[in-house]
Amino acid sequence: MINTELPEDILAQILGQLPYKDVCSCRLACRLFNILVKETPSIQYNSELDRAGLVDGGSTLDLSLLDRLKELRVVQKNWATLNFRGRYRFSQPPRSFAWELAGGILAYSHRSYVGDSIRNGFTFIRLRSTAQDFRERIWKHEDIGLTNLIDFTDPAQDLIVLIAIAWPTRKTAVHFLSINTGQPHPQAQQPTVYCEPEGGTRALVIRVLGGFVGILFGSGIGGNQLFIWNWKSGILVSFLEFPERMVFRSFGFLTKHHFIIPAYDLEQPAKTSSLKVYDFSQPVNTQLEPALYRTFQLPLLSPDFDISDMIIRCCPLPEENISKLMPPGYPFYTPPSSWIVSISLQIAGDLGRYGLMLFFFPSIILSDEYSCQESVEWESWGPKGTRILPIDWLEETWIKYTYGTRFATIERREERIYVYDFNPKTIYPKPTESSITNDDGDDVERMLQELVGEEVHIFANPVNTTLPFNLWKSKDSEKYAYSSIMIDENCLIGLGENMPIFDGCHVLS
Repeated sequence: MINTELPEDILAQILGQLPYKDVCSCRLACRLFNILVKETPSIQYNSELDRAGLVDGGSTLDLSLLDRLKELRVVQKNWATLNFRGRYRFSQPPRSFAWELAGGILAYSHRSYVGDSIRNGFTFIRLRSTAQDFRERIWKHEDIGLTNLIDFTDPAQDLIVLIAIAWPTRKTAVHFLSINTGQPHPQAQQPTVYCEPEGGTRALVIRVLGGFVGILFGSGIGGNQLFIWNWKSGILVSFLEFPERMVFRSFGFLTKHHFIIPAYDLEQPAKTSSLKVYDFSQPVNTQLEPALYRTFQLPLLSPDFDISDMIIRCCPLPEENISKLMPPGYPFYTPPSSWIVSISLQIAGDLGRYGLMLFFFPSIILSDEYSCQESVEWESWGPKGTRILPIDWLEETWIKYTYGTRFATIERREERIYVYDFNPKTIYPKPTESSITNDDGDDVERMLQELVGEEVHIFANPVNTTLPFNLWKSKDSEKYAYSSIMIDENCLIGLGENMPIFDGCHVLS
C-alpha cells in the first residue's frame, strides 16, 4: 500500500489523465490504485480511449459517461471480431458516375437530361449510427448549374470541390460549394477559381486539408501538374510541375505545410521510385514552386520488373473539423494525427502484374532523425518504420480502403473481409481466435509467393518490413461476394461486382 495524504477524488482525477499503459502500471503498484481504477468509470474510459487511439466527441453529447464506456467496449470488440450490428443496402441510382465517402457521409453525383440540356446533381447520405439509433439522413441537389462535370470531393467543412472544363479549350473552373445548400460556399471569397492545366484530366486527384485545396491534373503518363489554393481567399499558393518523363498520379497532405507524392522516372522506373515530401508554406520562386523537403527511396526492383502505378492515401481531414462530421451523438472518433498513410503499388513484369500495399505513420518521414538528409535510402527508414503487404487485387484509385489506423480489403479466395489494424497500442502479444498478430516482420517476396502460388522475385534485394499490425477476419461461415471494401469511422461498405454498386453497408458502431 502506498501512503498518501491526497483525497481519493484527487487521486482519481490524476489517474484519469494517464495513458493506458501507465494506468496498468499504477494498478500493479498498490491495492488503493487498483481499487480506484476498477471503481472509477472516468479512469477506465479515458485510459481505454487512449488504448483505442480515439478521442472523446465533446461535452455536448447526450450519452452518459457509463454509456460511452459501454459503447467504447462494444465498438472495440466488434472491430476485433468484425461483428456487424446492422446491415442495410444502397443500390446504384441511375446515371450515377462519381462516389465519395468522408466523415460518415456517402455521396454520389448523378446526371439527368431535360430536352437538350444536362442537369448535374448530387445526393448525400449521412450513414446510420447505432450509438443513439441514429437513422440516415438523405438530401439532394438536383441541379447545380454546371455542365461537363469531371469529378468532385466532399472531405470537410461543408465543402464540395467541383471541377468543370470548357472544351475545346483547357480552361478549367474550380468551384467551392456548400454540401448543405449546393450554392457557393459562404466562406469562399472567390467561389470559383480558374486554371489551364496542360496535362489533361485523366489523372485527377482532389485533396482538402483545412483552408487548402490541392488538385492534381495529368495524363497519367508524365507531365502532371499540382495546383494548391487557399480556397477561402481564392489565392493560388503553390504550383508543382514535373518533367514529362516523371510520373506522379496522386498526392496527399501531411500537415498544413507539407504534402507528399509518390513518383518515378518513366525511363528507369525500377530504380527511381520514391516518396517526395514538399513544403509549400514558403515557395522557392515566383512560380510558387514548393521546396523539396526530403526524398525517401523505395525498395530497388529487379531488372525484370517496373513500377506501373503508385496511389497514396493520407489523412483527408483537419483535426479541428473531423468532430463536426461524426453522426449526431457519436461519442468518440479517431484523431487525424494518428492516421496511417497507405500507398498501393502495382508492379509489372513479363510474367504478370502484382499488387503491394505500403503502410507507415507520417511521424517517421517528418522525424528529426533525417533532418540532415535530403535523400533517405530505403534501408535507413523502410525496414523499421513500414509494412509492405501483398494483395490479390489492383484497386481502383477512388476507393477509400484506409481510415485511421485500419486498412480493409476482401480476400477473394475466401470471400472474407480482412481488416488490418496498425494501432500500436492494441498489438496483442498473442493472437485471438479471429485475429493474426504480426510484430516480428515478414519477407515481402515470401508472402507474395504464398499469395500467388509461384516463385516471384520482384526486388533486387530481400525486403523485410516490421511495422506491427493486427489482422481481423470475418467469420468463415459468412461469405461476401464483393469486389472491394470501403471503410469509414464506424462502418464498412461492400461494393458489388459491377462497381460502383454499393451492395451493402455494414455498420459497426
